[in-house]
Amino acid sequence: MPRWLLVSAALLWVATAPSAAAQGEDLPPCPTGLAAENLGDGVVRLTWDAVAGADGYNGFRNHDPRSTNPEEFLFIGHVTDTTLTDGTTHAGVVYGYFVTATQGSLQSEGCPPIQVTGVPVFPSPLAGVLAAASVGLLALVVHRRRT
Repeated sequence: MPRWLLVSAALLWVATAPSAAAQGEDLPPCPTGLAAENLGDGVVRLTWDAVAGADGYNGFRNHDPRSTNPEEFLFIGHVTDTTLTDGTTHAGVVYGYFVTATQGSLQSEGCPPIQVTGVPVFPSPLAGVLAAASVGLLALVVHRRRT
């Protein structure tokens, strides 16, 4: 069954102290192809393309989709493959995510975030219709009692 997420790209501007790149060290490039999949039950899985020479990846998340300030993003995990699962999301909440590549003590900078809105996933199309219908009936009953 298909699962849906609303995903959009944004730019990330980084204003920090002199970086390793400014000191003559080559930073690993940012991972490309960052995508998200809503697995339901508060779980979002991030995937991206591997970076040549990277020995790991750091994932970051924030709760303000308008922010591109990396200091407002929280570290959510380090992995050595190209998949990171965030199990603490909520349906309808918009999150910003970005991933950096690591190479020893070096880390990518200025990696673009994506925005992800958790969307409820129903076990079947019929369950989704029944849930929507029951919410509509509940709203109708509440409305009728108020008049």
